[in-house]
Amino acid sequence: MKRLSKNVIAITGSDVARRLIGFLTIAYLTRHISVDQFGIINIGFTILTYALLASSFGFNTYGARAIARGHSTNIVGTILSVRILASVIVLMAILIGSFIFLADKSTMMIIMVMSIAVIPYAFMLDWFFQGKERMEVIGAARFIAAVVYFSVVIFFVRSPQDLVWVAIGSLISDSLSACIIWIIFRKDYGEYVPKFNLKNARSIIKSSLPMGTGSMLAAITMNLPTLVIGILLSNYDVGIYSAAQKFVFFLLMIDRIIGTIFLPASSRILAETPETLSAILSQAKKWIIVFSLPICVGGTILSSEIIITVFGAAYASSANVFRILIWFFFATVLHTIFSSGMLAVGQEKIYGKVMLLSAIIYFILIILGTIIFGVAGAAGGMVIAETATLLIMMIRLKKLLHVKSTDRLSKILLSVIVMGSVVFVLPVLPLFVAVLIGAGTYISMLFISKAITSAEIQTLILRFV
Repeated sequence: MKRLSKNVIAITGSDVARRLIGFLTIAYLTRHISVDQFGIINIGFTILTYALLASSFGFNTYGARAIARGHSTNIVGTILSVRILASVIVLMAILIGSFIFLADKSTMMIIMVMSIAVIPYAFMLDWFFQGKERMEVIGAARFIAAVVYFSVVIFFVRSPQDLVWVAIGSLISDSLSACIIWIIFRKDYGEYVPKFNLKNARSIIKSSLPMGTGSMLAAITMNLPTLVIGILLSNYDVGIYSAAQKFVFFLLMIDRIIGTIFLPASSRILAETPETLSAILSQAKKWIIVFSLPICVGGTILSSEIIITVFGAAYASSANVFRILIWFFFATVLHTIFSSGMLAVGQEKIYGKVMLLSAIIYFILIILGTIIFGVAGAAGGMVIAETATLLIMMIRLKKLLHVKSTDRLSKILLSVIVMGSVVFVLPVLPLFVAVLIGAGTYISMLFISKAITSAEIQTLILRFV
């Protein structure tokens, strides 16, 4: 396997640091605003996410690929023009809808302030630098934005009365990120001054929509429970669900790290032989199971201690949601392997169809789960839907590429069972101590049972050296 470049390691480290700062921001917020208000904040972020999807038309994927293939930078002006126009329309729709449908002034204010971020996002040229393979620019901008958001929250949010500063901080950080990337673009590519131009906009939209369908559907379904719970239940229930969801999404940085280590860019994979690609995916799948399965088992057992330690006693009810939703993390990281394989062999259309079917499954299960079982039902719907998506993607990829069964899987499972048993029978201990004992037990069992070998560890380490 090829060694990771210093640039890739730096980018991954920056992304992990950014997620950690974001998680610390959330942990701080949950202790300084009410559960209801935390629910309102997450509804605001969800509406912003949907607004960005509605105004982007899948341009990020299309634009990055076009720049990577050497297309004229004139495309920048066209994409910016369409996004600016679409963003203004979407923002006006949100503002009008807020006045018409929202009676609570606090919720209205949060949603309106957060939604303004669609305008700076329209000028966001992260996709351009992605196409130029200058991911360090994107990583630095996002990291700085995360630090600024954290700083605003720390300095200005001291009580529930300061809730609006959460939205203001989010808007400031998003605007700053767009400005940083824009400044670097003008400095390094100043000869390409983007001009408002809608020429060829229709053909670009027609090409970009299918390309971005999969990622757009994934983003829609990931955020669906927040809106469904907010509509069918209450802001308090949204807050309870969101605390568990934020922790699970934070854990998904493991997905990012494993993907960076083992899964090359699609263009590079296509140059490999099918046997090489199969070996890469198989090895990545094994390491994902090794890292993620004990987290899920341990998280299930220690869910109450984890939630109360991180978010506070007010979120104790989130433990039941976390106990279910953490298995969404396991299904998602495995799903990454097979979806990466599907895209690597150039089957974007099949990937898009699977994601469309997945979105339908998500909609049905989340709505039914919420109606019947409440917040826990929404979490269960997420897990079942993601598991179904994983199985469908596995079946479809199996027809195109062979991904080997996980080597020594029974020994990995034995190690997890022993670890889980030890953690379960432990007396009441500080969370950190319980985690250390569980981790020590698991790692010892991996080596005792020879579930992993020293050669595999050395190969993994060499990826960084």
